[in-house]
Amino acid sequence: MITYRPLLRVDVRHEFHRDGICPALSFIQTPETARLIASRGMVFRATTGGFAIFRPDDRDADDDLVFTVVMQVADPAFANYTDLDGASSGAWYLFDRARAPNGTDDSVARLHEEPWVSASERMAPDTGQLLASLTGRVWAVPPLGVVRVSAGGNPAPAADSGERYGITFRARRTLWKYYVLGAPASGVPPAISDPDGVIEFESTGAESLAGNREAITLRSTAPIALQERPAHRFQLRVKTTTGERVLVRRLAVASPNHLGKDTIDGHEVTVSEIYINL
Repeated sequence: MITYRPLLRVDVRHEFHRDGICPALSFIQTPETARLIASRGMVFRATTGGFAIFRPDDRDADDDLVFTVVMQVADPAFANYTDLDGASSGAWYLFDRARAPNGTDDSVARLHEEPWVSASERMAPDTGQLLASLTGRVWAVPPLGVVRVSAGGNPAPAADSGERYGITFRARRTLWKYYVLGAPASGVPPAISDPDGVIEFESTGAESLAGNREAITLRSTAPIALQERPAHRFQLRVKTTTGERVLVRRLAVASPNHLGKDTIDGHEVTVSEIYINL
């Protein structure tokens, strides 16, 4: 019976997801890498949030083996909740061990220059010999980029873990803008408070919506990270003659599927639009 030992592993994390695992990502070997793995009796396996390659336990690791894997993303909203530095939908990312520094944890080699994926890894899909055989294909799932890692040429890893690589995506930050419809006609506009005392909101006046409706708008004064399950506990309050009254004890939070644009000091910014019907 053949037993296998870890040769290398790539783990991808995403700040948007509470557990850090992005289910929208998948990984597929290039034809050249598939042939390389098969010729040496190795095994390629998808993992929870990445992939791993194993080698037969009775065979020494070859020097300077390079593996190329295409990263795909199946979620159309991925670009909405991921900080991709304003990349166009046609941009590819190259996660290459040769181009990136070591991470803060010496046991994991980061595959991007910054603590998270940035414009430094972005490349046009029609540039570089690496992509020449890939960009002409018709992909059922759109590729996000290419992961290129090596094994054997680096310092010997621990026998039980193999060489470890990491990729981290940062969640997108937006200004959260609430549209409040049906507010009490008390003459005092409602306000949003954060019981945790971290986020502040400012009134941005009234806006006309479709159907001759008017909404009172309130916008965060600083960008907030989009999250799959945000923990924010924003409250909608209104002042009364006897103090304050809570209109909504826990407001709905931003969705990556509802993005809009606002103009602040002559500059266009992205906002998350949230509608509240009282």
